[in-house]
Amino acid sequence: WARLPRAREKCAVSNLSRSGIIDLGNVVPGLLVRVRRPGTIRGAVLVHLPTLRAHLRSLRETQAGTGVAQ
Repeated sequence: WARLPRAREKCAVSNLSRSGIIDLGNVVPGLLVRVRRPGTIRGAVLVHLPTLRAHLRSLRETQAGTGVAQ
């Protein structure tokens, strides 16, 4: 697990922006977990790194199969 990158920073694992990871979290189930203490407004958003890596790997394999011939 890792926290989301700060605003205007990139993720060290995927080089995606904060908003890019949040958008991806809407598509990939189980990628993001929001943690808050009861009664608080703000909390932490955690990224499940194995899920992120697996999704990026599947995208790479899909694109490699349909890529431009060399």
